Amino acid sequence: MLKLPVVFIALLMLSGCASEPKQPMQLTVSSDLMGEPCLAQLPSSDPDVDLTIDKSNMECLGTLRYMVFGLQESIKRMNNLMKNSPVVQSLGVSH
Repeated sequence: MLKLPVVFIALLMLSGCASEPKQPMQLTVSSDLMGEPCLAQLPSSDPDVDLTIDKSNMECLGTLRYMVFGLQESIKRMNNLMKNSPVVQSLGVSH
């Protein structure tokens, strides 16, 4: 009678050793998304300077949009990792 539990425990121990190690969850954000945001400049009364400021502001706003969209994607990716995490699923935590 004692043989069955011993065999069962031995099989559990061996199967645990043979399993593939899981990769850790990657919760990183690209460093180019974490930089200091640029600031838009106020318009000038000089039309030539104002044109230069407009061009600079458009580049700045394009960079900000890139950063915001990239951060949104990172947050979505992290949420998906958390939803599919065995730890979170075992706790029964819902989002």
